[in-house]
Amino acid sequence: MARRLELGEYCGRAVRRRRVRGFVITENRFRPGLEIERHSHAHPHFTFVLAGGFTERYGDRILECRPDSTLLVPADEAHTDQVWNEGAHSLGVEIAPDVATRLARQTEVLRKAKVVVHDPIRAASHRLFREFFSQDVAAELCIESLALEILVLAARIPKPTNSAEPRWMREVVERLRDGFSESLSLESLADTAGVHVTHLARTFRRTHGCTVGDYVRRLRIEAGARDLRITDKPVAQVAMDAGFCDQSHFCRSFRRVYGVTPSEYRADRGNRPKSRFPC
Repeated sequence: MARRLELGEYCGRAVRRRRVRGFVITENRFRPGLEIERHSHAHPHFTFVLAGGFTERYGDRILECRPDSTLLVPADEAHTDQVWNEGAHSLGVEIAPDVATRLARQTEVLRKAKVVVHDPIRAASHRLFREFFSQDVAAELCIESLALEILVLAARIPKPTNSAEPRWMREVVERLRDGFSESLSLESLADTAGVHVTHLARTFRRTHGCTVGDYVRRLRIEAGARDLRITDKPVAQVAMDAGFCDQSHFCRSFRRVYGVTPSEYRADRGNRPKSRFPC
């Protein structure tokens, strides 16, 4: 029988928890390679992956939860988890019964477990994480509104007309993830897949909800954010290593996604109390 986790309970290590009206928010860390046995959650929730990642399995459905993705999970849907070798750092937002009831009446956003990678959700989630540490008089109201905003944004993502992913798509995605900092063309990707370039572009957009170019840009920004978190490289070097042609292009793209400049993002990392982020 699957273990049922109650409010505020996760299989990792809770670093910090905060309750606001309608939500319980928990910052979690999961050790590298952790295998989590079959379990479910008593309350619906969404989890934003801050760093690292994990693979979640629902029967024959596999969800890959990578940095800056958002996992939406209904109550009592049993699953297992495999944390990646770099571990995982996440922000879990559990939803109170009254809010969950309203959501169920008005949207299907929490009807089935899924992972979304969506720039507006990513930006709102990073703002939520910053507000998570704020203690001013408006912080709780801001946290509540951001949590609701994320759910609304997820509910408004258009449903693909056909979500089935062809077998060749995995090869394309692997090539993009391995070579995102290089100059890849649609023609070379189509050759890898063995399909026509137009078919590749159309199918990629349908299954991933974005163009190939948008996907590569996300990978580059994620790589830049990771370098800003864990290295002291100059911003110009971070931009170049991530595949951007110059620092200004990287800074503009980064700010659109995270809502802050790369330098502000790095400074925010450095100013957080170390006790809240044990290794």
